[in-house]
Amino acid sequence: MHELVHVVSLLAAGVAACCGALVWRRRRSSPLATSLALMMFGGASWALAAGLAGLATTGTARLALNYAVYPGVALSVAALFWYFLVLAGYGRLLTRRTVALLSIQPAILILVIVTDPWHHLFYARAGLDAAGTFTIVTGPLYWVHVAYSYPLLLIGLAALVGAMRRAVAGHRRVYAEVLAGSLLPLVGNAVTIAVSPGAPSVDLTPVLFLATAAWWLRIEGRGTPQRLVPIAARQVIGALDDSILVLDPDGRLVDANPAGRAFVGRVSAQHRLATPIGAHWNDVVGPEIATLVARVALQTFPLPDGSVVEVRANEITGDDGTNLGRVILIRDVTEVERLRSELVIQASHDPLTGLHNRRHFDLSLAEAMRLATADADPLSVVMIDVDRFKTVNDSRGHAVGDRVLVDVAHTLARDTRVDDLVVRYGGDEFMILLPRTTEAVAAERAAAWRLACAALSFTSVGEPFGVTISAGVAQMPAGATPDEFLHRADKALYQAKSAGRDAVAVA
Repeated sequence: MHELVHVVSLLAAGVAACCGALVWRRRRSSPLATSLALMMFGGASWALAAGLAGLATTGTARLALNYAVYPGVALSVAALFWYFLVLAGYGRLLTRRTVALLSIQPAILILVIVTDPWHHLFYARAGLDAAGTFTIVTGPLYWVHVAYSYPLLLIGLAALVGAMRRAVAGHRRVYAEVLAGSLLPLVGNAVTIAVSPGAPSVDLTPVLFLATAAWWLRIEGRGTPQRLVPIAARQVIGALDDSILVLDPDGRLVDANPAGRAFVGRVSAQHRLATPIGAHWNDVVGPEIATLVARVALQTFPLPDGSVVEVRANEITGDDGTNLGRVILIRDVTEVERLRSELVIQASHDPLTGLHNRRHFDLSLAEAMRLATADADPLSVVMIDVDRFKTVNDSRGHAVGDRVLVDVAHTLARDTRVDDLVVRYGGDEFMILLPRTTEAVAAERAAAWRLACAALSFTSVGEPFGVTISAGVAQMPAGATPDEFLHRADKALYQAKSAGRDAVAVA
């Protein structure tokens, strides 16, 4: 009887190897084919070694073939775990790193069984006893192998059970079939280990593994497991943070995901609605939002609670072109808009002083010159430098220098009109654009700023000190370009510095 079982194992090994080769060819078209093929190859190796071990006539040959069982065992376990993860929807976890980690235990197992005749930690004792019966006493590393394999498979089974619970009703039956097939070899192997660990006289586990693989191959042939791997579309929509609302052609709300229901609860014009489903869109969100959505396909607007949403509306049409309604996607972009506003501010403002920067000044100057020319109004500019600022930085440190720049900037900005523009032009240089201001008035204001800055007081290492500024004033000449205009102010500033600094010069 035992011999017949061993012959069956050999035949099963041949069938499994052929089937594995056929399945392997489908690995590019099926996400489950690779793991299923590896399981068949592992089962074939396991069944071949187990069958030959049972038919061996010498203790040495039987021991060697018993060792040869375990590479196939390790491959079958790893492939089975792989199959479970992919079918449960966790195929993304099987990266190259994960596959490398799964390969560690089989590699160590092979090393252990190759060296076992020297350390006897896998098989403590093996051979023919006095009665001529081949017996094996397992060692601690054998049980380490068992303790690794079963928890790994139980983790895979738990993932599969979780996927079955999440699946739609029509798919649960297929998951149940896969689970039933996987339990057959696991139970058979557990019974074999419990009854006769090490070298059982009859081990049906590899044959049961192959039966499971054949059963799964039949399910795979129907194509159903491939459709199970992705989660159902409705589950995906339900998990989205974005609000999704569906309207019929008359504008009534016919469906919404959980996020959509929450959004409707925030903005509902009629809070007495027991459920928004079935209500008209205008009554649900109010005419203002409803009108915006009807007018454009994409719109961003603020809500009364201060948040900002982006609303996209798309028409739903049937195969014959008839209007079936609209689907509305609502996304909270409050944080995005906040970051966008910050970027706009950063692009046009100096981060140290808070004043506008040179880029903003250049854009504003061109527009101010255009308006001044069109309205025949005077336009003046004041260019200011902090005197001997490099000495302050070098002798007192950059932190003190930064404080000087900030206080000077605040002093210049404090006494300005709404239309005036004060910018940090670069380094210790400031620029003030004065619309509808003559050269004479601009010079008076520059003199006032000079006195205000001279009154500033600073302290460094307990020592008080002050700073002064020099200013160059210029009025826009008729027909001048921006560069020519600024060159006049720069030339006037040079004159102020040449006069001994702490001065105002007019171009």
